[in-house]
Amino acid sequence: MRSVETIKNVAYGKGVRVSTVERVVTRADDCEELGNLYFRLSDIYRRLETEGITEAERETLMSDRADLTAKIMEYRGYLEGYDE
Repeated sequence: MRSVETIKNVAYGKGVRVSTVERVVTRADDCEELGNLYFRLSDIYRRLETEGITEAERETLMSDRADLTAKIMEYRGYLEGYDE
């Protein structure tokens, strides 16, 4: 993703630094990321169909699938927010 980030404000207090960051992302960037997420999801489905997969591996892949599905929904929401 080729987003552009600009630091707008920096505040210091109690041993921490808090920065306000503005990130500008294009529709093309969001489409690219969504495509990458779908590609990763297809790999998970392929791996789930592999013979000899252990139950632990299956559980890990199912967890990864759930995480990716949530991220896909997030990016689909971003894309729905752009003006047509």
